[in-house]
Amino acid sequence: MPDKTNPDDPGAAGLPDKGTRRGIDDPGGFVVVDKQAGWTSHDVVARCRRLLGTRKVGHAGTLDPDATGVLIVGVGRATRLLRFATALRKTYIGEIVLGVTTSTLDASGEVTGHFDMAKVTLADVREAARSLTGRIEQIPPHGLGGQGRRAPAARASHARASSGASSPGRGSVPIRGLRNR
Repeated sequence: MPDKTNPDDPGAAGLPDKGTRRGIDDPGGFVVVDKQAGWTSHDVVARCRRLLGTRKVGHAGTLDPDATGVLIVGVGRATRLLRFATALRKTYIGEIVLGVTTSTLDASGEVTGHFDMAKVTLADVREAARSLTGRIEQIPPHGLGGQGRRAPAARASHARASSGASSPGRGSVPIRGLRNR
């Protein structure tokens, strides 16, 4: 119930209480976060919500928990503008390890296989990389079951991808080029 006798109470003027804390009335804008490995994008959003005392926080694109780098976080009314940041071109730097498979298709999973790569040349790798440029249908590796097998939903999604059918949760991503260093 608003205290109409207290001029510092937002309810006194008939304004809704925003439920904010720490004296910040209406935080808004962007926060550029250097996300460290081990944090999910949602972990960053949750921390910002707690620190800024507002629930209206979002981010401009999910980074894998193993990924490090810039995560753009929108706060307050600025969350409406995040769709423009999401559409911007991005550059990713990664490392590919040849000859190893893991249970999660990334470095965080258990190694499930080793393969002899002695006969693979740099020219072979460059040729294979060319097939990874252009418009790529992205299928997130979530839904993997134990022993590196795909869970039923992921298998169905993979089957739709192989057949060319559309699937919820997939996205078409332009890969403009790959370089080795």
